[in-house]
Amino acid sequence: MMKSCQRKSSFPTQAFTVCSIPRQYLSQRKQGDAMIIYLPWYQCANLLDRCTGGHWEKRIVKLFEGKERLYMTVEIVIHAQEGAFTRQAVGSENLKETFFNKKTNQQEVRDWAYGDVHSKVESTTLRRAAAAWGLARYLYDND
Repeated sequence: MMKSCQRKSSFPTQAFTVCSIPRQYLSQRKQGDAMIIYLPWYQCANLLDRCTGGHWEKRIVKLFEGKERLYMTVEIVIHAQEGAFTRQAVGSENLKETFFNKKTNQQEVRDWAYGDVHSKVESTTLRRAAAAWGLARYLYDND
């Protein structure tokens, strides 16, 4: 049987007990020379649904496009009998990517080859805001 995060009480100060996320929710990717384990945004949403009974929402609080980066603040609101409680997170993403062009043998800058910047930064901030609630926070440990 799968162990899931359980709400400790209707008041979500410590909304999620310390628990390991079941492996089927997690993914891996190469980042630099290391393989990292992470929680994809859609699995984060699935776990928030599961842990809160669906009583949560995501809000984009702030969106700012700088010269080279897109910045976003997202908050997760958990609704309980006592009221609505929030945690926020900030994230940013480069508007362009740098890559090595083998034909010219030079570093070049281009639009992202996959995905869009807005989706990437929204995914990042959603997961960070969930970690502020305690969901999958242990994945951010470097130990």
